[in-house]
Amino acid sequence: MWSLENLRVWDIEAKKFTLKTISIQEKDTEKKKTIDCKGLLGIPVGMDIHVHFREPGYPHKEDFTSGAKAATHGGLSAVLDMPNTLPVTDSVEALIKKRELAKKQELVDVFLAAAITDKNLNMIEQMYDLSLIHISEPTR
Repeated sequence: MWSLENLRVWDIEAKKFTLKTISIQEKDTEKKKTIDCKGLLGIPVGMDIHVHFREPGYPHKEDFTSGAKAATHGGLSAVLDMPNTLPVTDSVEALIKKRELAKKQELVDVFLAAAITDKNLNMIEQMYDLSLIHISEPTR
């Protein structure tokens, strides 16, 4: 178990920062570690609703693992990845492939955007069923 002691966090009801002790139980361990967080501030995590992880097609620029690491270092727990990859994420098959690539990392929740064109309007419902939360028009 980890204990974070003397951590300053925002108390919504009191509308001020208060000192808290937060305990985190790790799986399969009896070890105990206490960290004195005096002078540190605990803040909520966020979501970036416009990232370009560039996978598939351009993993040399950034892939899901490197992008997820960067996101966590920035205090994020979720991202929305844009569809301009190679191939463009504009079909059910492309979404399924991209979702499988995203699952290789476990640092952040990845939501996927799909590009909608006149050629794939008939797939919108199927793409939505894949937990798609954003549809964008491709840049012209």
